[in-house]
Amino acid sequence: MPRKCRDFLTPQPQKRVWQVAKYVRKSSDEEDSRSVENQNKTLDDYISRLREADPDAQYQVVDLYKDEDCTGTDSLRPDFQRLLRDLGCRRVNCVVVTDLSRLSRNTSESLYYLQSLFVALNVRFISMQLPHLDSFLEPDKMYSVEVPMQGVMNEEHCKSTSIKVRQRFETLRRNGDFIGAFAPYGYCKDPHDHHHLLIDEEAAPVVRRIFDWYAAGMSKIGIARRLNEMGIPSPSAYKKAKGFSYQNPHATSSSLWSPRVIASMLQNEMYIGTMVQGRYRVKSYKVHTQVTTSPEEWFRKEGTHSPVVDRDTWDKVQRLLKRDTRAAPTKGEVYLFGGLLRCAGCKKAMHRSKVKDYVYYVCRTYKEQSNTVCTKHTIKEPALLQTVLAVIEKQIALSVDLEELIRQVDAAPRESMKRDAKLLENTIAEKERELGKIESLKRSVYEDWKTGDLSKEDYTSMYDHYEGQRQQLCASVERLRGQLASRNETVHQEDSFLKELKERGTIASLSRDLLTELIDVIYVHEGGNIEIHFAFADECQQTMAFRQEE
Repeated sequence: MPRKCRDFLTPQPQKRVWQVAKYVRKSSDEEDSRSVENQNKTLDDYISRLREADPDAQYQVVDLYKDEDCTGTDSLRPDFQRLLRDLGCRRVNCVVVTDLSRLSRNTSESLYYLQSLFVALNVRFISMQLPHLDSFLEPDKMYSVEVPMQGVMNEEHCKSTSIKVRQRFETLRRNGDFIGAFAPYGYCKDPHDHHHLLIDEEAAPVVRRIFDWYAAGMSKIGIARRLNEMGIPSPSAYKKAKGFSYQNPHATSSSLWSPRVIASMLQNEMYIGTMVQGRYRVKSYKVHTQVTTSPEEWFRKEGTHSPVVDRDTWDKVQRLLKRDTRAAPTKGEVYLFGGLLRCAGCKKAMHRSKVKDYVYYVCRTYKEQSNTVCTKHTIKEPALLQTVLAVIEKQIALSVDLEELIRQVDAAPRESMKRDAKLLENTIAEKERELGKIESLKRSVYEDWKTGDLSKEDYTSMYDHYEGQRQQLCASVERLRGQLASRNETVHQEDSFLKELKERGTIASLSRDLLTELIDVIYVHEGGNIEIHFAFADECQQTMAFRQEE
């Protein structure tokens, strides 16, 4: 009797519980037979066999971790990192893969996981093949020479594949074939040939407006603000709205435009039909950190696709980008003479100063560095305006082709303003469509409340939400209509200006467009004398002759 009592009190052995994580991975260059679906099915079959072979243990599948189009040399795979987090919090204590290359194709990383991390966390690791490993049943095999040898073979495969892919990409780049994952903003991939770009008729007008605005004197930050005020999605937000899983690694807020994005677009030769690729490269097939390359290493090929921006506008923008311009803090526009004025002594840009309503320019070297290096070279803005206007009028009088000059002044600004107005009209129409949807939703929730499908609390909450959206949209539409009226008025003013120029051969006042179109640089001499270099050689010679006559 006592013996039976002791047997009754003896604790029964408990089943070991394995909390299993299935990990599958497929690279973009691997065959379809190694798809994540096939790997998952293979792992399910293997886990079933484990249950049959070891009935005293429980195998509970916690989750499937899968990384598609991810190379094994990069440990920063999304689901692999999720797996490591679950291992760390003890949610998983068993990892199963079809073969060792799924875990990693980096020899040193494989050894770290198998011989250090998994051991420290008491994690059972199973590889079905290449080689067959089970750290619970055969722990010593994890330290055999077979493991690093297979790791080297996996890494060598990745190295040779990387070389082949890189060679193929270089061939495509030299031929001018597009190989990027996403087309630049303003373009889309040809559905019949993903290596060819087509103009995106929805985004391309925004690109043209950005170039027009900058050519007209608006600053990069001013352009970003206007686009955000108009509610136009940034390139990142636009791609996401189109269904692409795109993430800009350099953007702090991908939903908004920024001066950095504007600057990058203004310098992108893709917009004039030139394919430019190879701006970045990875350090090696094992280290996937991107580094910038020098322009000499880029692959350029002209005429590979239709341009979004015409060559004249592009050239003008590139000239303006090289100048040292300053934007008015509250207006977001470049000052009238921004980037045009230079000291005749040190050749540095002039500094704009304002005391109450008194504006003058002074040598930046003199003001900010030392008065022993250069002198003031100062000039008052009213005198500068008067002198430049007089010289341009004389230049017009000396011009042998007044009609051509008028065409140049007329071409960009008027068409630019008209495109600006068209873009505003389209944006207003889109906002009004959204406003109609909100009104419809408000009526719908009201009907649901009246029929008893919604409680009074839910109806009030939803009504307030939609009403807030309606008020925001109404304010946005009102602001955009004001901007549209301003653009139409500007177009009318441009028409009046050109009419006066045609009839009288003179101009009443200076504009940023006119200055950047005609003038390359203005040198300010000591005493307030100026020397104007026009953008065209024949006009410059005539102006110099005029200065000598004066």
